[in-house]
Amino acid sequence: MGVHVSEAGRTAERVDLISTGIDNAPRALSPSAQCFLYLHKAEALSRDGDHQRAGTALNRAATLWEHQTAGDAPDWLDWFGEAQVKSTEGKVLLRAGQVERATRSLAVSVERAAPRDKAVRSSRLAEARLAGGEFAANGKVEIPVRWLLSHQAGLVALDEPVPLGEALAWHPMTAALAAQCPQWIPGTAHGYHGRTWGWLVGEVIRRVSGRTPGCFFAEEIARPLGLDFFIGLPAGERDRVSRMVYRKPDVDLTTVPEESVPKDLRDLVAAWRDPNSLSNRAFAVTDPANIDFDSPEVQAAELPSSNGIGTAHALARMYAALIGEVDGVRLLTPETLASATEEQASGQDRVMLAPSRFSTGYMLPTTTIPMTGPSAFGHTGRGGSLGFADPKHGIAFGYVMNHIIGGPDDLRATTLAETVRRSLA
Repeated sequence: MGVHVSEAGRTAERVDLISTGIDNAPRALSPSAQCFLYLHKAEALSRDGDHQRAGTALNRAATLWEHQTAGDAPDWLDWFGEAQVKSTEGKVLLRAGQVERATRSLAVSVERAAPRDKAVRSSRLAEARLAGGEFAANGKVEIPVRWLLSHQAGLVALDEPVPLGEALAWHPMTAALAAQCPQWIPGTAHGYHGRTWGWLVGEVIRRVSGRTPGCFFAEEIARPLGLDFFIGLPAGERDRVSRMVYRKPDVDLTTVPEESVPKDLRDLVAAWRDPNSLSNRAFAVTDPANIDFDSPEVQAAELPSSNGIGTAHALARMYAALIGEVDGVRLLTPETLASATEEQASGQDRVMLAPSRFSTGYMLPTTTIPMTGPSAFGHTGRGGSLGFADPKHGIAFGYVMNHIIGGPDDLRATTLAETVRRSLA
């Protein structure tokens, strides 16, 4: 549940949340992002009149950066110096305008000092820019990129759904998410961000690369690999897309008496019946909540978590390029792949109300989604699709369909993956 406070309490709570983020920073954030945390803490303390602690926070930011850069003082430290004024009482006063300049200058310093590894560099830059931007509102300043990727951010739902037309235009939805209070303290739990993940991670891509997520995917992944796959369908490809066919469940469990529902499904069915549950709200971030994925407008938009359109061959080929070269193209280095597939969250999912496992962006095998074994990683899709790679066995798998079933009754992808696994024995 999100924590809402009155206007009078916002500064104090912001300081508490920032302090919590700093306490967790050694395991959660890069040093550059920690600098931003301390800058924001200094700003909040100064506005609350606690000038002494504000100066301490600024000094801590300076120390962090000097250690990271081996004593090389970047331009932002000049602004840091101008942000402090010794009063007659010996207190340190903070000039908010100068802190803003220090923050912007620090972003440039972060970019210059970021690691050469492209994936790590992008993650570090994104952490710093998220911590220093509007996304930091309402207790989100301590969220690192990997919590977005691993469904730990708590931003599964919106208090006020965004009109669908505005959500398709991108920026109104990212603005709503930036202002939203998390549904739980970030990093303390996980839950499948079935809709919002695309805007959250897509906005990181946009801010780091300067390109929309669909454009980035097309230029950096689809085009080099020759993939028949799109995030944002070109008008000329629309006639090739199959329409979705939906199968109603044989029994609608939400309509039967509770005592007739299997015990292991009662919590989930109760959540389906409750319009205010996270299980429902996670898929109701737009108004209307039900999105027509056959409509030209929806297919043309860029919704990275929801409207990727492509072939099974393209899906498998993309996963193959994650674990090895495909016609001279490899998407991730072995080191980055190892980091990307390391487990980040596991246990009971706050949205799906069942056990789930996530790395930084991928689902990991579970008893219900075993893929081809413990070394595999991938992701399911709406209605029964599945894509994954298994570096141990050197295989990649893609299954897509237009017959939407979903749920425990859909064994199509699981059966195919099990057949592949047996062939490897």
